[in-house]
Amino acid sequence: MEKSPYLPGKCNIDKKEANKRYTFGAISFLIAGLFTALVVFLKVSSLWEAIVFVPILAGFIGFYQGRLRFCVRNAKIGQYEFPSLGISGKVSSLKDHVIDLSRSRQIFLYSFFSSILVTVILLLAVMYL
Repeated sequence: MEKSPYLPGKCNIDKKEANKRYTFGAISFLIAGLFTALVVFLKVSSLWEAIVFVPILAGFIGFYQGRLRFCVRNAKIGQYEFPSLGISGKVSSLKDHVIDLSRSRQIFLYSFFSSILVTVILLLAVMYL
């Protein structure tokens, strides 16, 4: 049996799965851009623009997961996936699962603060258009 490329807190998905996260992130950023354009075009309140935070957050989560080859959901449920190698499984060590959960929180925090920054910049840009 082939040894798993799973590394606690470092890698729990393969390139194919990482590309899915990149695609999800790109679609989320596209939705954020379209929503922003719609808000500007319709000249609605800037409070509506703040809603763009949600797809921006989703975009960053997708991007960071793809970049780091680490899936937040997999970490939460304690699994890893490498379909291109035909390998998937459960994380058997409690220590490894805790490391994965820590990395998962880190990805979320990176995404959250990146999203706040981008949303504030976007709100300021829309305000002065």
